[in-house]
Parts: sequence; structure tokens; C-alpha cells
Amino acid sequence: MERLQVVLGVAAAVAAVAAWVRWRDRRLQARLHLPGGPAVIAFTHRLCVLCRTQQLPALQRLRERVGPRLRVELVDVEHDPHTARRFGIFTVPSTVVVGPDGRVVAFNHGFAAEAKLLRQLGWQERSAAPARARA
Repeated sequence: MERLQVVLGVAAAVAAVAAWVRWRDRRLQARLHLPGGPAVIAFTHRLCVLCRTQQLPALQRLRERVGPRLRVELVDVEHDPHTARRFGIFTVPSTVVVGPDGRVVAFNHGFAAEAKLLRQLGWQERSAAPARARA
């Protein structure tokens, strides 16, 4: 009987942690205003020269090329350290690529060029159209 209580207690604890993780992820998604994807979350800092001179221009070109179907969110790690910790960000620039189903498909620690981000999204570099639309 005692073993059953221990097993039930452990099962309840695991279920509670899983529910908390799901709640936290939904809250994070709502805070970032992500509709589920596709998206690129770019982590920056006001003192990051590489962020300003290379990553942000690459993201701007990506936005211009792809248009409104791709959401690009900027997260300043100084003002939103919780989100940076959530994604395990320890260096800037960093980018997190979210697929159409809302799942993270790639992490880039350091600069990520426009072409690399397009490949990680599964889109052709030339047309920036979803790979499935061509087939």
C-alpha cells in the first residue's frame, strides 16, 4: 500500500510539472504574440555591435523578402531576461527559428544570415516560398 502511494505521488508530481510547462509555453507564446509560426525570434542587446550591423539588417532583408507570412520578433535580453533564459540564450546575437506548427526547428548562436534562416524554415532561397507550395 505504501508503494502505491509513492507511485501515485510521483505520477501526480510529473503530471503537475508537465501541466506547468505547457502553461508556461502558452504564456510565452502569447507574450511574444506568435500565432504558432513560422517565426524567427532574434535575441539582441543594446551594446551588441554585431546585432546592429549584421543581424538586424539580415532580418530586415528577410522581412522584405518573405512578407507578412513570417513573423520576426526582437527580444532584448536586458529587458526580457526570462525569455532569454527560457530559450537558453547566453550570447547575442542569437536566433530561434519556429516552424509553421509552432515548434522550434533551429537555434543559431551567433550571426545567422538570411539564406541560412530561409533554409532552416524550409523555404527556397530564391522565391522564399514554402517548400510544400512548390510540389
